[in-house]
Amino acid sequence: PPPDQQQVGAVRRAYNKAEMAKLGQLPMALLFAIFTLFCTVAFAVIHFPKKYAPALLHKAKAKAIEYKVYDGAKAAASRLKLASTSAYHSASEAAAPHLAKGMEKAAELYEKTSSTIASSPVASAALEKGLVATSQVRARIAAELLKLKDAQAAPLVTKHDEERDSEV
Repeated sequence: PPPDQQQVGAVRRAYNKAEMAKLGQLPMALLFAIFTLFCTVAFAVIHFPKKYAPALLHKAKAKAIEYKVYDGAKAAASRLKLASTSAYHSASEAAAPHLAKGMEKAAELYEKTSSTIASSPVASAALEKGLVATSQVRARIAAELLKLKDAQAAPLVTKHDEERDSEV
């Protein structure tokens, strides 16, 4: 037979030999294998750190004390603190003249702007309107507070009290 028919025949023979029930179980077997792998990983992630972490932590602390890691860290921190303090002082000394000049400029600009605003008719009109609005709000709040004070001073009479008084 021609080669194409030989291949078709081989596929047909394999298909006839295959048990379809077992082939149908392959997707479920794959899901079962993935679930088993997930459970194994979850067990390893939970169980082993819980069991071995305290012992490893104790050994690590003992080795840190043995190799004087803490002393080295303290020494490095103190050196770093000393170096940063000296760097800060030298930087602040270098910036002091510039800071003084900047403060003088800021004071000059403040004086110029305040005099400009005071002489501006638009700014003074806005200031007056703001003051009027503020005083109106204060008066309204004071009136409401007086009403609340008067309401608290009056005795609280409930419906039950009125019914009781009418029966007597």
